[in-house]
Amino acid sequence: MTQTVRHVLASNSAGETIAAGVALGSVLGPGDVVALTGELGSGKTVFTKGVAAGLGFELSNLVTSPTYKVLNQYQGRVTINHFDAYRLNGPGDFADIGGDDLLGGTSVSVIEWAERVAQVLPPWTVTVVIQVLSSSGRELEITFPESRKELAGVFAGLSPRDSESRSSK
Repeated sequence: MTQTVRHVLASNSAGETIAAGVALGSVLGPGDVVALTGELGSGKTVFTKGVAAGLGFELSNLVTSPTYKVLNQYQGRVTINHFDAYRLNGPGDFADIGGDDLLGGTSVSVIEWAERVAQVLPPWTVTVVIQVLSSSGRELEITFPESRKELAGVFAGLSPRDSESRSSK
């Protein structure tokens, strides 16, 4: 049984969603994986822009969803693998594009539509579920293993809704 920590943040603008991504990106390092889920237009790519900025990618405003390419790479203080699994038919397709070979190692991987490849994600994955509340309002549910509890402090001051530790299988 794995202990997890869950933070729920409120975001009332794209800027606040980017700020949450910057906060997370600032503490990520080689081997980290971020799984993003949420409906179309929920802000997954917006959050990724923040993660890229937090990882030192100076042109984070140029981050775009790799829907048709499936993978974009950016260079910050580490290589950022930005996947979009929307067009993939599961873990087999992810393996076929070399995705599983890029998880872990010396890069940080951010995966949009991660639920499509959840079976291949490592246990240390940080999960971000983005729920649309209104045209500009979002709820960001960020979950990570308790072994990564240093991540908890990065969200201080970012419109918290809820925070808890829990056990999951």
